[in-house]
Amino acid sequence: MTISREQLDVVLRLFDDRRALIAAGKVQRWEVVKWAVTANFALGAASAGIQKGLHGLFFVFSVVISIMAVALLWHYNSRVTQVRASQSSINAFLTDNVIDVSKVGSENFVQMKTSEYDYQEMRMFYGASVFSILPTLLSWAATW
Repeated sequence: MTISREQLDVVLRLFDDRRALIAAGKVQRWEVVKWAVTANFALGAASAGIQKGLHGLFFVFSVVISIMAVALLWHYNSRVTQVRASQSSINAFLTDNVIDVSKVGSENFVQMKTSEYDYQEMRMFYGASVFSILPTLLSWAATW
């Protein structure tokens, strides 16, 4: 099937929009981790600087921040996964009507990417968000 230049422009704009949405989602995930870890380390430092009595409260705040971070990470990852799912139809259209990218070197261009696509990155992000409660926990444990 031959497509016109206007049709190709529309398809390529849709493709670029999906790529931009994926990049924005990845930035949002990183921002969540960055701020959660920073806030939890700041709470740990503040908790270490006080006398007694409020360490448990600092730890609770730290746990709440980590729970919110994990929830936001899950949300942003599901949004990126949805965008990737919608992009697979655009990739299939490009492969069928413009150029077969698998012949150029990208065998999985049309293949649907599931939520496990960023598994290693998400594992590190979840781990950093959860383990960032350690400074407040250690500060609280030191007062026992």
